[in-house]
Amino acid sequence: MKKTIEWLRSGLAANGILLACFAFGELAMAQLPPAIMADRYLVQAERELADGDPGAAVETLNRIVALQAEHSLDIPDVFWFRRAQAAHDAGLYAVALESLVLYLENAGQGGENYRAALELYDAAELAKAEADARAAERAEAERLAAERIEALRLAAEKGGAERWAAERAEAGGLRAERAEAERLAAERAEAERLAAERAEAERLAAEEEALAAAVAAVAPEMVTIPAGRFRLGCVSGQACDEDEFPIQNVTIRDAFAVSRYEVTFAEWDACVLDGGCGGYRPDDEGWGRGTRPVINVSWEDAQSYVSWLSSRTGVQYRLLTEAEWEYVARAGSETAYSWGNGIGSNRANCDGCGSQWDGWQTAPVDSFEANRFGVHDMHGNVWEWVEDCYDDRYRRAHRNGRAWLRGNCNSRVLRGGSWSNFPRVLRAAIRGGSTTGNRYNIGGFRVAWTLTP
Repeated sequence: MKKTIEWLRSGLAANGILLACFAFGELAMAQLPPAIMADRYLVQAERELADGDPGAAVETLNRIVALQAEHSLDIPDVFWFRRAQAAHDAGLYAVALESLVLYLENAGQGGENYRAALELYDAAELAKAEADARAAERAEAERLAAERIEALRLAAEKGGAERWAAERAEAGGLRAERAEAERLAAERAEAERLAAERAEAERLAAEEEALAAAVAAVAPEMVTIPAGRFRLGCVSGQACDEDEFPIQNVTIRDAFAVSRYEVTFAEWDACVLDGGCGGYRPDDEGWGRGTRPVINVSWEDAQSYVSWLSSRTGVQYRLLTEAEWEYVARAGSETAYSWGNGIGSNRANCDGCGSQWDGWQTAPVDSFEANRFGVHDMHGNVWEWVEDCYDDRYRRAHRNGRAWLRGNCNSRVLRGGSWSNFPRVLRAAIRGGSTTGNRYNIGGFRVAWTLTP
């Protein structure tokens, strides 16, 4: 019954028309178009289901069926499936079977609830057969009792008063036996219902556990980044480029989450194995897959991964905005790198960073220390796609931390530098841009999600 209520609620018109209709009653309803009348009946059915009266809810839904017949309303296929659920809950198995036949004929095997409809059809058919059998047994017992009483009455009329009294008592005993049998059958039915509810609860719990395990298996590890303020652009004065100006005072108003590492080959390959990411399997250049950052992916490929991950987990993932990226990369600093103005040794992967991978290939994620936000590889390893369209100067729009989505959006921003670049290209302020379909062995991405709507 809970699923039926949730469906009815999702179908309501979120405005004041229906509430006004309840205030003015049936006379006001008669003045409304058939489609709005149907919505009113959906509201009424929801209340009846919430009150534990599925039978009344089915009667109300039948009014929508009548409206369809009279006005040729376009009723979605799922209506018949939900009406069948309500009818089954009410013990109206014939109505449930009728609705399921309509759903299966209209929706076909491609229907979202096709399998569930088949299972419900089997359950309703079995329940109807059992109910019909019980009704037939009761009718037969009543017929036999009536025949026995009539025979006893005739016998009494012929003078067998004592025998009539005895057999009437026997008939009363038969009725008592029948009542006891019905009581036992009702107890058995209640026990079966409770067992079915327990089984359904266990099934739902198992599905939730499986979903949680699936999410943990495919979703990148995330880090919460607090809200705050910073200066965007070449604030260090070190090797600045023209497109790193004018410096902007940026406010990140809400906390957000970002992946602790760049998206790895293992995480990308999970998308491909699940039928996502367009089936594209990027070349790893012979360096290995697993925990190395995925490379040879375009901005469009990154969006494909984000879309798949969102649908797979139920969380709305996205790319970082350019302002968010620099906020995370700086981690509270105003130096060229989050640790200072010098590149140091073995703090990142670039051509001249002092690591074993310098200038040759990508490094596995988690090979270098995280910054103060707990995020790795914001400097070097691979360039990271962000959401913004590329512009050769900063705009006032960057001050709120949102993505710049105007101008030439065929070119999107890349940040952070890579394993093949010199140290100056790894600065927190460095900016790059490329067309959305380009794929490079120096380019990857990381993901984010918004914590506050």
